[in-house]
Parts: sequence; C-alpha cells; structure tokens
Amino acid sequence: MKLSGAEIVCESLLEEGVEIVFGLPGGAVLPLYGAMAKYPGLRHVLVRHEQAAAMAADGYARATGRVGVCSATSGPGATNLVTGIATAQMDSVPLVAITGQVPRGAIGRDAFQETDVTGITLPITKHNFLVMEVEDVAPAIKEAFHIARTGRPGPVLVDIPKDVLQDLRTEFVWPDKPNLPGYHPPGEAPMKQVALAAQLINQAERPVIMAGHGVLISQAYHELIELAERAQIPVITTLLGISSIPTDHVLNMGMPGMHGMAYNNLAIDQADLLIALGMRFDDRVTGRLRDFAPNAKVVHIDVDASELDKNVKATVPVVGDLKMVLKQLMPLVEPNVHIDWHRRLEELKAEHPSLFIRESEELLPQYVLNRLSEVSGGDCIVVTGVGQHQMWAAQHCKFREPNTLITSGGLGSMGYEVPAALGARMGRPDKTVWSVAGDGGFQMTMCDLATAIENNVDIKFAILNNQSLGMVKQMQDVFYDHEYYAVEYSGNPDFVKLAAAYGIDGMRVTRKDEVDDAVRHAMEVSGPVIIDFVVKADEQSSQTDQHTIIALVEDKPGVLTRVSSMFRRRGFNIASLAVGRSEKQGMSRMTFVVNGDLPTVQQVTRQLDKLIDVIQVSYISTHQVVARELALLKVTTTPSTRGEIMQFAELFSANIVDVGSTYIVIEITGGDQKVDALENLLRPFGITEMVRTGLVAMVRGQESGMDAENLGVPISVLRMDSGI
Repeated sequence: MKLSGAEIVCESLLEEGVEIVFGLPGGAVLPLYGAMAKYPGLRHVLVRHEQAAAMAADGYARATGRVGVCSATSGPGATNLVTGIATAQMDSVPLVAITGQVPRGAIGRDAFQETDVTGITLPITKHNFLVMEVEDVAPAIKEAFHIARTGRPGPVLVDIPKDVLQDLRTEFVWPDKPNLPGYHPPGEAPMKQVALAAQLINQAERPVIMAGHGVLISQAYHELIELAERAQIPVITTLLGISSIPTDHVLNMGMPGMHGMAYNNLAIDQADLLIALGMRFDDRVTGRLRDFAPNAKVVHIDVDASELDKNVKATVPVVGDLKMVLKQLMPLVEPNVHIDWHRRLEELKAEHPSLFIRESEELLPQYVLNRLSEVSGGDCIVVTGVGQHQMWAAQHCKFREPNTLITSGGLGSMGYEVPAALGARMGRPDKTVWSVAGDGGFQMTMCDLATAIENNVDIKFAILNNQSLGMVKQMQDVFYDHEYYAVEYSGNPDFVKLAAAYGIDGMRVTRKDEVDDAVRHAMEVSGPVIIDFVVKADEQSSQTDQHTIIALVEDKPGVLTRVSSMFRRRGFNIASLAVGRSEKQGMSRMTFVVNGDLPTVQQVTRQLDKLIDVIQVSYISTHQVVARELALLKVTTTPSTRGEIMQFAELFSANIVDVGSTYIVIEITGGDQKVDALENLLRPFGITEMVRTGLVAMVRGQESGMDAENLGVPISVLRMDSGI
C-alpha cells in the first residue's frame, strides 16, 4: 500500500518510539497534521508559540533521555523554532524538528512564507535535511533520529516541501540501519590513552573531578560516583552537570565559576590534576583561560574530539563514550584517600563559606528556594529560566536523582522555564515538576500556561518576583557603576489574577512564614499552580549584602578607634573605611561599608549615635547610595603584555598616570566592584604596589542621609591633617 509523505513521517515516528509531538500547524505543514489525526499513537500538543514547541521538546528530552520532537510550518513557524533549536544545540540535547516547506516548484521564488530554514539552522543543528523526494522521507527520519541521539547528541531538522508531504506517494519501507558512511560516533577509547589517564590519577596528590553534562547524557552517574569513591576524589559539577551526583554526597563540592562556590574556584587553583568528564571548559567556569588551574595537569574525557584542547590544553586527551571510558578506566585506578587534600578543602570551605543564607526579615529568594527544596524533599524536577533565579536554584536546591535540574546553560534562553517544564512533566508524569522563574522570563512564554491547562499538565510555577531583570541589573551594579537602565518592570501583571484568568490556583507570598505552607498547598493541589513570591528587589546572586553607614565626627584623637570598635564588638568585618574632611570645620566624615544583616547594622548605627564624639550617624540603603573610591595600581609590564594592560585600563575608563620601562601606574575611580574587577584582571600580570582609599558615599538625588547643612559637599579622601 502506497502512503503519502505525511503518512510516512507518522509511520517513521512510530518506528522510532515517538509518543508526543509538540507543535503548531500552518499552511505548508498541514498535510502532516491531517495525517497525524489518523495515528492515535501520536499525541500532538498544541503550543501557543513555536518557540515553546522546541523548548518543550528539549525539556522532554532532558527529563527522559529520549529524543524530543517538535513541528512547525514554513517561514515564521520555522524561524520561531530557532531559539529553541539553538538552546538544544548548545546543551547537546537530542531533538528532531520537522518543518513544512513551500512546494518544490516555489522554492527560491520568494513564495508566501518561504524561508531557507536549512540555511538558517545550519550553524545551530547537528545536521539538517531538505527532503525533495517522497522515497527519501523514511531514510531521512531514520538518520535524523540516529544522529540526534548518538555520539554528542544534538538537534536535527528535517524540512519537507508541502507537495512531498501531500501529493507524492510510495511504499513505506523502514530502513534496517541509517545510511551514514561518514558518521562514526566514538565508543571505547584507545587503551593507551586510558592507561595514561589512570597513571596521572594514581600519581595525583590534589585531584579534582569536574563533572559536566556529558555524565548525565551518557548515563555515567554510577561510574562517576564509583571513580570518586575509589580514590576519594572531590567532585565539582558544572551548571549542567548538577544532579550527576547527589547534592548531599560527601564528595560533592558543588558548582564553580562566577556564580559558584568560592572554595571550588580556589580548589581548582590549588589542584594538581583536573579530571574533566563530559564538559567543555566554558568561560563561566574558567574565567581567563591562561590563569585557570595554573598548577594542574588535565585529563579530559569527551565524546566530541573537537572539545579537546579547544579551551584548556589537555595533558591526556581521551576521546570516547564517557560511560564506556570510565568502565575501561576503573580497573586501572588505585584506591586512595588524599587525607591532606581533603583537610585543605575543609579549610577552604571554612575560610570561604558560600551557601550561607543570612538572617533577614525580608523575603530572600535564596530562602524561598531552600525551603522549596526542603519541603518537597528534593524529590522533584526543577526547571529554571535564565538569570539570578537560575543561579540561586543551582546553589540552594538539593538534587538526589540524575536529570532533575533542567536549565538552559549554553545559550542562556530566558523564557525556557515554562515550556521546558511542560515537556519535562509530560515526559515524567511520575515526578513533581517545579518551574522556577523570574518575573521577566516568565512573561516571555507565559502564553503557554494555556497549553499546560489544556493538556492537564500538573506543573508548579514559582515566580521569584523582584520587578526587574535581576541579573542584568546586577551586572549594571557590578560592572557599570550602578548605571541602571531598562531593567525595572513597573507594569507587571498581577500573577494571582493571571492564574485566576486561566482558572488555576494562584497565591502571593510576601513573608517568610508563608513560604512552607504555600509550597505544601501547591504540591497537594492537582493541576497547575502559580506562586508569586515577592522577593527582595536588589538581592544579588553572587554578592553578600553590603550596608553603607556615614558618621559625622569631631576631629579628636581616638575617635576612629572608638567608632570602629563598635563594629568589632558586634562581630562585623569592615569591608571599607574612608575618612576625610567634611564641609563643616572641625569635623570629619567617616564612611563605613560592612557586610551583615540589616537589623544588626541598624542596631550598630543606633549605638554609634550614642557616642559623645559622633555628631550624626546615617544608614544609606543600597539603592539610595552613590559610592566611589579611588585606587592606584602599579602593574609589572613586558613588551608583550603592555598593550593588553593598557587595553584593560581603557575598558574600565581608567587613567595611565605613570609609565616606566617595566611598569605602568593606573588610576581608577568607581564603585568597589568595578575596582575589584580591574584588580582581578591585572593581578596575573603582577601588581607590585596598590593603594585603595575605600568607598566614600552620599545619598542619591535630593534626599539626604544627614541634615541638609551637613551634606553640602562630598567628603574628600583621607588627609594627613585630619585629627582623628
């Protein structure tokens, strides 16, 4: 019996074990939709935007380990898939996208809704096909699924013209195997390389395993734990490697990098061997490559040979399927304990605690996610978007099973959290799925709440609502001297009323004591639930809370000692202290920057105000403060580094104030994070001398932290004639 091209697509999908297709119909792909209606074994999920189709298929694939499938029409339908396809490509997710195309005779003639989607997606797919003959449909689908799921997985697009789907018919013949003579995914690695890797592992005194997404993709989590436990090697996971080893495993150190644990970055810096498993040394892990792991040899195991030596030079590169390679490696690895190394790591953890959630009366996002994880027992899948909430989830949620954190890592696609949670829950109906969102990302794809409701998909939505693009605002705060622009949301909808409009449960949480009950209620309710967590607006995902205090004091001996001792008695470390003349004769102004919780800082402020020599004390909140400091840095130069150092100075709008044959003196003014950032960039070159004044501060705008006559002019930096 002869079948149409559309019917052959459906038969092929059933042969591949496909159960769900996420999509949105349109003119060029309508023949496929007409055929799907005759195949009850294929469930079609009608999304509200094609991007959601690709991202739902992505979430489905990550949660199940199977190939996710999406479909769209030609032109705008296909181009709307692009961000979802690119997300899958960057994170190595097996996905097949099937698109309709204009009829063959119209291709290249700028027909209605014609777009060269194979050309557009060439850089963001593992492979793509334009199928011009009906006899080639089944082989193309067979090859697409094989390519998508094997080796390093990735998305494959199959573009089929409308007339091939509709008008042409042929016998359905399912190929025994794909015809791909040039495609040979690696299996086991050469034993010579495996033996060299084992030798380095056995010789190492300070080894660290860096576990990436490849551990989860290859289902090598048991082998990872066996290797770590045999030689007692600490495990650091990349963002996408989280859940490859249980959070509470004694050897799990957590995440490195800009938003990871400080002690992990120091551990990498002090390690003598990195064992990189299925990870690509991306820039969020390494920072500046030439300064990454300066004391370590590197064993890098990956199924994709192009990743080896791409960013970090491997001492022993090993190409192969990670699960197979670890099985080869295990018999060669000698048991070890590395007692001294583990003692050092415990010292680093004690010296640089990274997961402490400070006491606060405000609703902190970190607290919300910690409680969500605790109340759910860690027995759920967490799907996040991209931004601060993504980092807080990685830092504060606990994961006990593989593939239970699903997030867009490489491309960083905001809006991923809604459709990917839809796909994850449909793939794993046995698991509670929490979609953790920022208010910004949630609004990008919230139209697909309707898809979840229409299909009775039980997803719990936790919106961390800070009325802003939090991560963008944080970067403006840290790198651009608090120059906030285009980051505040003043027109957010009422998310509780939005839930009501969709006919689902909605709650708003504004206090800490409401969090646990809200999470429990959401998990008890059948069907989608939205919780609007109205969290502290200016919280940062990689910074501790800082407070600025200004004291106007008399110029008398001993005043500085008396004032600073007040902080010491309260257990505060003063992050910055600047003293200088004020506009009022006989008085100086002291600016303190301290870390701590707000109630304690306010209590210290009140205690300072009681001191006889202190005329006035004011606390300035973070969003009100204008703060700057001056720094001079003398940096060692060589002919080969001088240009790069000067480029860094220009990048930070710093001034070159002195130049010698072997040094440059750089002057920089700005916020402390800006000065910190430049200092960190210049340290590898060699800073031979540095002086920082500490922050001086004023209240932003017309308002004043002190009375009007005391804030006439800004204070100057410390002068030798100051009497205190």
